[in-house]
Order: sequence, then C-alpha cells, then structure tokens
Amino acid sequence: MRKMLLLVAVLFATTIGLNAQNCNVQGVIQYFHNDYVGYRPDIGAEVMFVKYSSTRKIPKRKDWEAYQTLVDNWIKYEEINNTLNRADSEKYSGYKEEYADSMLMLSSKLLLETWEYEENNQIRYSTVVDASGKYSISVPYGTYYVWIKSNNRKLPTLLEKEHRQRMIRVVLNSPTKVINYDFDIPR
Repeated sequence: MRKMLLLVAVLFATTIGLNAQNCNVQGVIQYFHNDYVGYRPDIGAEVMFVKYSSTRKIPKRKDWEAYQTLVDNWIKYEEINNTLNRADSEKYSGYKEEYADSMLMLSSKLLLETWEYEENNQIRYSTVVDASGKYSISVPYGTYYVWIKSNNRKLPTLLEKEHRQRMIRVVLNSPTKVINYDFDIPR
C-alpha cells in the first residue's frame, strides 16, 4: 500500500512539475493599415520560436538589430524625402543613401539565415495569428528568439519582399508571457 501511495505521489509531482515548466505565450500581432482605418489584425502572420543556444550563433542578434535600425531609418527617410531636401532628410532620418549597400548585404545574410532555420528544423514551436489578431501557444521554459513574419506587410528588400519580419529574443521563465507586435509602417 505504501509503494502504491508513493508511486501515485511521484506521478502527481512529476505531472505538476512538467506543467509548471511550460509558459503560455500569447499576444496580438497587427499592422497599420492607414490613418482612417488604423490598425488591423495581421491574420495569418506566423509566430515562431527558435531555441537559443550559446554554442550556435544563429540567429545573429546584432545583425537583426542593425538591419532593423537601417530599415526603420530608411522608411523615415523615404517618408520625409518628399518634403525636405536630401541633406535634411538624411539628418532627420539617420539614413544616408550610401547605406543601401549595407542594407542589401544584411538583408541577404539574414535571408540565408532564415532559410537555415527552416532547413535545419530549428523552429521548435510555431503558431498562426487568428482572425482577431491573437495567438496563443504553450512553450517550455527557456531562452528563445521569437521570429514574427507578417502576412500583410512587406518591404522591397531581399529579406522582406514577401513578409515583414522581426526577431526578438525572449526569456520564458513564468507561467504566462505576452508578446505583442505592431508592424507600424504601411507598405
């Protein structure tokens, strides 16, 4: 009888321990449609989790950050270039036309990196955004790169010619984590 009680207690504790080690990740992914409509749910957007590894240097976080900064500045530059001269556009946006080669190089490098994730099955968990713009997925505790691919936004770069993308590093160490993202710039 004691062995049976001990076995039940161990199974119960193991089940509780396994459930406590998962994080319910949820959020809203949306995009800016225009000034009249505002934000819309990014229906069909993908939210993927790439497990962080200190030995494998993919994804290269600094490359993603540098690329995103270049793209954000380029978008600002394009928006204000119609109303200001080139020098003022460069001053206010932080983007210079000679940065185009760097943006192209980073875009192609990150495109190859994303193909590597898919080819080597590094995407551990993924989900699709529903009609209300929401997603929810259970992921084991740990450090991940959350890779978000818009279904309704794109840019004229090698990396984002079909989908706007964002890579965010997160640590999942609590029962719930909310990760929202807005693809702000209409393109």
